[in-house]
Amino acid sequence: MKKDQIIFNNLVILLTQFKTRPYYLAKFLIRNSCLSESFVKKLNKLDKFKNVKNIDEINFYDISHMEEYFESLLLDKHFLEEKTLEQITIELNEKLKKSIEEERYEDSQKLRDYMLKNNIKIL
Repeated sequence: MKKDQIIFNNLVILLTQFKTRPYYLAKFLIRNSCLSESFVKKLNKLDKFKNVKNIDEINFYDISHMEEYFESLLLDKHFLEEKTLEQITIELNEKLKKSIEEERYEDSQKLRDYMLKNNIKIL
């Protein structure tokens, strides 16, 4: 079994232990330094959750709808506003190259699909 698959399986098992306890899961992740610096920066910039009172269960009509929703949660709108298309193209291509070199093929595939969907040239 590949290293990534073992990590994936163990993470799924760990996360299912928290089932209906999102507050404790959040505390657990923070306390154990489980969040990367870039992820924390994205969380700090989010405007989407400022006025959220109730957290309702979301029903998705298919897997791609679910994936798009979760990816959109952390979409950094400032990233798109502050940079030129050329800068974005270069940055995303560098991320794509790095993820391939690190053999993170799922990430590479998602990034490639995002780039194709948004007409960003793959170099």
